[in-house]
Amino acid sequence: MTQEVMEPVQRLSQDLRLAAITLSEQEVRYLVDYYYIMQEDRKRAANQMRALGETEPTEEPHSVISWVAANSGVLERNVKSVLERYAKSKVPGEWAMTIPGIGPIIASGLLAHVNIEMCPTVGKLWSFAGQNPEAVWEKGQKRPWNARLKLVCFHIGECLIRAKSAKDGEFYGDLFDERKAYEWARNIGGELVDQAVAKLVKFNIGTDTDAHKWYKGRVTAEAAAVFLAESGDSQRKPKLVAAGEGLPMAVS
Repeated sequence: MTQEVMEPVQRLSQDLRLAAITLSEQEVRYLVDYYYIMQEDRKRAANQMRALGETEPTEEPHSVISWVAANSGVLERNVKSVLERYAKSKVPGEWAMTIPGIGPIIASGLLAHVNIEMCPTVGKLWSFAGQNPEAVWEKGQKRPWNARLKLVCFHIGECLIRAKSAKDGEFYGDLFDERKAYEWARNIGGELVDQAVAKLVKFNIGTDTDAHKWYKGRVTAEAAAVFLAESGDSQRKPKLVAAGEGLPMAVS
């Protein structure tokens, strides 16, 4: 990347870092959303460059695609730096980042979305974050949860899973493994058949996907147990049977 391209990006970054601690909650919400958008843009650009290299190995990636990928990475790191400074300026944000797997983006997202006056109890916060399984969004009614906070919670779960093998990350890792074992035991025991059938009806799940095969009942309880026992081998797949001969199972 040329110096002419880099300098405006660097100046913008410096200005934002200086003002980070004065950001409003609305501005932080925007930056958190924008960070995840940039992250996906960078991945798409990188995938495009990789695809070009595979189809035309003798050709250089187009300079515009290279520029997009490079700039996306720079801006992504700059926004992360800004949000880190913001999160560290707040006691709850600084505490959140002590939890293995929780970084400045998630910490800032929690700070910006969680209003303790609106959610004075754990139960209300749980519902507001879209984690109440009994909440129903009636037609014509306002959504009963905060969709952006629900997305932040999704990222929390993903990050805690990735961090479970890190130092001090065993607590959440053990919880995840324990819950996963519990849910799969229910699956193999046939307790989640209704959920699997309902999800297959409600959602447009591609018939050529592995998920569809599980929901459709193309895996027996015995094959599922073998698959779980060998799950360390990412290349293995469960033995399939005809639709309906197995046990419909809910997968995530």
